Amino acid sequence: MKALHVLSGESGAVLRERGLDTYPSVYNALHVLHQNGWENHLITAVNTHGFEHLLQENHRFGAHPLQKAWQLGRVGRQFDMIILYEPRDIKLYQLAKLCGVDLKTRTQHLVHHSLEVPVHQLGRRCWKSKLHRYLYSGYAAVDKVIIQDATRHTLLKQHCPDLAKKSTSYVPNAYIPAVEPSSTSLAWFDTLRQHSQTLVSYIGAIESWALSDTLFRAIADKTAITFLFSGWSSDGFAETMMERYAHCPHIHFNMGKKSLADLNYIVKHTDIGLVFYDSTDPNINEIGLSSGKLHKYLSFAKPVITNDIASLREFLHSHQLGLAVPPEQFGIAIATLVAQQPQYAQHIAEHYPTLINFERSYRQFLGTLEHPAHNVTTHCVSPCGIPLYLLALL
Repeated sequence: MKALHVLSGESGAVLRERGLDTYPSVYNALHVLHQNGWENHLITAVNTHGFEHLLQENHRFGAHPLQKAWQLGRVGRQFDMIILYEPRDIKLYQLAKLCGVDLKTRTQHLVHHSLEVPVHQLGRRCWKSKLHRYLYSGYAAVDKVIIQDATRHTLLKQHCPDLAKKSTSYVPNAYIPAVEPSSTSLAWFDTLRQHSQTLVSYIGAIESWALSDTLFRAIADKTAITFLFSGWSSDGFAETMMERYAHCPHIHFNMGKKSLADLNYIVKHTDIGLVFYDSTDPNINEIGLSSGKLHKYLSFAKPVITNDIASLREFLHSHQLGLAVPPEQFGIAIATLVAQQPQYAQHIAEHYPTLINFERSYRQFLGTLEHPAHNVTTHCVSPCGIPLYLLALL
């Protein structure tokens, strides 16, 4: 069995910061397929270092979309499954058709594993709107959909009605512990950890679309707790916050992309995970079980505190995995988690692996390839995004 994975990746400076190690759903899919005897063929522009053992062939994308479309069309063999991950990959599928190549004729199953819902409005100019409408019409060609949970599925159907009746499987953007490497030490972090009684860490983009000054104001007077913000920034927000809160010695920044092993080491030795999203983008407001930060901390049995996003609040509170509150209440919430951290950690270690399991969910998706059904959604979930048959076991 052969699978072709199509992952364009970001462009420009963002691309240089992102490797395959920042796409857990992709490298976990490669792992599960490899374990089940599939050949993985990947075409991408992102760095694949550390994952070569999962790949039969690794094709490289160029920079320009038309060049990518031509290169995609040049991958000429037949595949049992072709997976398109991002909206830009759907557009590439359509551009390849303009070049005379319809990938759907080269596969038994054309799958969209949704990492992002295309919620942004079309361009204002008429020609651009028509072009974008044509490119996004590629969603209609998809046979099967993989998405993280029911909330994300609803959002996807709103913006891509062509997918409403497609066979859909729910696979959370979670981690497989056996796949995750971990460093044995990290000098700067070990020094910080040694001098911190309680460490709350945030990992990821430190940018204005993700964080806000409201958060930093809320933690500025929590001097008994060390806050670490580890990640990257391209809009100057991190630098502004560093300067504005330079008088707060308990707030630390460490900029730059970390290796997957170093990132896991930081999370492993953190007390509480900070998962914060301050954005008007529906992809963020309805992030649900697509939050990589959420699953990263929970996979290491760390309680999570997040702002009051409904999909996260329902999941965390209903399963006692952490707290979701408005930033103004972070002080009380953090104090609660600190006081009950051992109990939370034990509860998460016992229950989270049962609630969320990427391998199990992905294998159930693979089962739909062997036993095809039309207009079926597998892994029915509760409003908080958890499979109903699992909730019955609690």
